[in-house]
Amino acid sequence: MPAPDANLKITDPLPEAERRARDAEQQKKEEKELRRARIVLAIYYIVLPLILAILLFKVFPEYPWPTVSKESNELVGKIPIYFFGRAIATSLEDRLLLLVIVAGALGSYIHSATSYSDFRGNRQFNPSWTLWYALRPLIGVCMAMVVYFATRGGLLLLIVKGDEATKAGSINPFGVAAVAGLTGMFSKQAADKLAEVFTTLFKTQGDDNRKDSLTPGAPPTITKVDPAKGSVAGGTEVTITGKAFAAGATISVGDNFATNVEVVNDTTIKAKTPAGELGPVDVTVANADGQEATLTKGFEYVAADSKDNGSQTDADSGSQGNTNTATAGNTDVGGSGNKESTDAAKSDTVDSADATA
Repeated sequence: MPAPDANLKITDPLPEAERRARDAEQQKKEEKELRRARIVLAIYYIVLPLILAILLFKVFPEYPWPTVSKESNELVGKIPIYFFGRAIATSLEDRLLLLVIVAGALGSYIHSATSYSDFRGNRQFNPSWTLWYALRPLIGVCMAMVVYFATRGGLLLLIVKGDEATKAGSINPFGVAAVAGLTGMFSKQAADKLAEVFTTLFKTQGDDNRKDSLTPGAPPTITKVDPAKGSVAGGTEVTITGKAFAAGATISVGDNFATNVEVVNDTTIKAKTPAGELGPVDVTVANADGQEATLTKGFEYVAADSKDNGSQTDADSGSQGNTNTATAGNTDVGGSGNKESTDAAKSDTVDSADATA
């Protein structure tokens, strides 16, 4: 019988089996939740329109609203509505408000039911949205009431002049139902448009002047640290370049905070590095609102006598020494030698001329 291979690793199948069992259980739980949400919403969307249709029939006011007598224009004060054999006395104003509530819910039902059917048909419905679908008719009711109050309070004055604008008998209930229904159907668009209008109308710079504004600014970013190297002893003046730097920002180089931090503007910060250990470290800029940015290995600590730290100084010194030596040699030594050679050549020429003569 061959000996077992020492390098052979035997994997225990239990953890894998447990993981699969856990995943299967989680999947069953999600499917159960999805099935329950589908059943609840299906019943909700079948029963709700029936209830709204009955309520619309019950609360819709008579038009024109009856008067006390043929000779008088005074409207009848109360007309009962019967629910399950019980009478509830309502005036014309009550009827109009109830009409707005029912019509707003009906319009919002159209919007939410259409959305649900689209997602359900495409198999993209998520049970976490169940509450959203359930609340849409209520949101439509609230939005329709706001629009109705705004219309009755002032917008009708642009159409109907005088005291007739505020009298319930002068209002067509069909128009009220149409406006309320459309508001409920497009409650999201109506809310967005109202938010846009009133944000523009009541625009202020107050939040910009508050240090604890609820609306945070853009997060900072770091693009460059110059110089990227410095002594482990600290004290290296660096310039950090980036975006969205705010007053009061702090700088961390490695595990320590930088000193003499100066936020020049929203794109530039100057500071002195703290003492650190050899090697690259991260540089972090943290704004006062808690947002921060980190440049990984943005700065490197080198030894105080490192060539990287003093190469420029050595180069400058060598350049100066070479320049002075070369210049002096060429001018003094080279110049004197050339002059002596010229004088010797002239003396040889004279001696040759005399000998010839």
